[in-house]
Amino acid sequence: MQMDVEFWKKRWVDGEIGWRNADFNPALIKHWPSLGLELGARVLVPLCGKTLDMIWLAKKGYRVVGIEVSSQAAESFFKEQGVPFRERIEGSVRILEWDRMTVIVGDIFDVLPENVGHIDALYDRAATVALPESVRTRYVEQVSRLAGPSARGLLLTIAYPQEQMDGPPFSVPCTEIEELYGKR
Repeated sequence: MQMDVEFWKKRWVDGEIGWRNADFNPALIKHWPSLGLELGARVLVPLCGKTLDMIWLAKKGYRVVGIEVSSQAAESFFKEQGVPFRERIEGSVRILEWDRMTVIVGDIFDVLPENVGHIDALYDRAATVALPESVRTRYVEQVSRLAGPSARGLLLTIAYPQEQMDGPPFSVPCTEIEELYGKR
């Protein structure tokens, strides 16, 4: 199974976004300070949807760069925050910007390091678990390429007996996390 871009776009169009939190993620609030980042650090949030966690990061003084496949999700994010955004096209992606926030709209595998710029940290709240096992190695390679070798990160994931549910979310056990991210 590959990452199905149309599947995710349809979920947004149909309003099937049960994974979305109505508040900031408590694990982000608890663990983010342990990264020891300076104010103004640039944070990559892959498969960001319209997570309010981007607002929390921006309010704490970080510059946020999200990546989202759904134009509807990205535009809704800015509209729900009541802020205007500037728009530009770079290659195959749309870039929406406002103040400390940038959301790159496109398939994450089409995003180039030039699109995101320098990145200091990675925040993966539910991106890895949104992807089937067959795509995760490629995803981690792409995110690592975009974030660069010196970026620190916070990865939030879940593990459960995969046979209990087809996913997404998919189970990503600690052993797989070590295989995927251990050398990064």
